[in-house]
Amino acid sequence: MQTQLKAIVFDIGNVLACRLDVCERLVEYSDLSVENIRQRVFGGNLYSMHNIGHIASEDFFVKIAYAMRAKKSLSYEKFKKIWGSVLVQNEDMDFLLLPRIKKNVKLFVISNADKIRWEKAKSLSVMQRYFPDPDQAALSFHHNIAKPDERLYQVILQRAGIGPSEILYVDDNKKHIEAFESLGGLCAEYNCQKDEIDSLADIMDGFNILS
Repeated sequence: MQTQLKAIVFDIGNVLACRLDVCERLVEYSDLSVENIRQRVFGGNLYSMHNIGHIASEDFFVKIAYAMRAKKSLSYEKFKKIWGSVLVQNEDMDFLLLPRIKKNVKLFVISNADKIRWEKAKSLSVMQRYFPDPDQAALSFHHNIAKPDERLYQVILQRAGIGPSEILYVDDNKKHIEAFESLGGLCAEYNCQKDEIDSLADIMDGFNILS
């Protein structure tokens, strides 16, 4: 007997929105190479601590600016714009797939997102159109935990009021997918940078949740 899905949970980065390389944008404000900046930004625990809200965005900027030896021209306002601008709407998701999902299927988001990027994500039309209610999102910076910690998935399970076996979770990260599968959930791996939207649509169509 086919599983009757009652909800779909999406990641944001590289699923609902394609994520560009922030270091390629920050390099303008440093004499270091893109790879050197990437190592300094993502090599330690600074990025993850910001993601779970343990470092305020202003303090994160100060530490990042110091680490990348930023030029004085990089202000906090410029940094916020650059840091958020890497999220670019996935038009295929917005206009080709989400409109086809049956109205009785609940939609949610689980994301390892910091406050700056969440503000950017909220401004995207795909979020405003399909995820307007704050209770539709479980965010790492808000709950102080990040995927693949199962507690972040539990936030959405409690809000949805259904079991993981009734949910399809869409993410581009294998570890995050495996964590939800370990709870008994159904998953689809999708990355808007390399996968066609039709491949995800085919999976959803197999569960009879598209019109």
